[in-house]
Amino acid sequence: MGKILIRKRSKKSGEDPVAENLRLIAETGKVVIGSREAERVVIAGEAKALYIATNIPKETTERFKALAERASIPVVEYSTSVDLGQIIGRPHPVSVIAVLEPGEGQLPE
Repeated sequence: MGKILIRKRSKKSGEDPVAENLRLIAETGKVVIGSREAERVVIAGEAKALYIATNIPKETTERFKALAERASIPVVEYSTSVDLGQIIGRPHPVSVIAVLEPGEGQLPE
C-alpha cells in the first residue's frame, strides 16, 4: 500500500493578507500554475483571476494583462516567482497562477 500524504492547512502568523488569501485559494480551491496553462485557461474563459510574479519578463506581464482585460478578470502582480511557488506549497518558482475556483479564499477585485 502506498503512502498517503496529508497536507495540513497552516496559517503563517504575520503573513501578508494577499499571500494568506492565495494560500487559502490554492489549498481549498482550484488553481492552474505556469504561463502556458494559465494562458490556456484564460483564453478558454475558465480563469476567474490571475496572480503574476513581478520578476517575470515585461512582455509576459503585458501579454497576461491584455488577456485578462479581454476576459474581464482581475490581475494581481505580487512578489517574486520563488515566493509565489512557496506560498502555494511548490518547491519551484511559479510565474503565473490562474484561479479557477477560489474555494474558501476571496477573489481579488
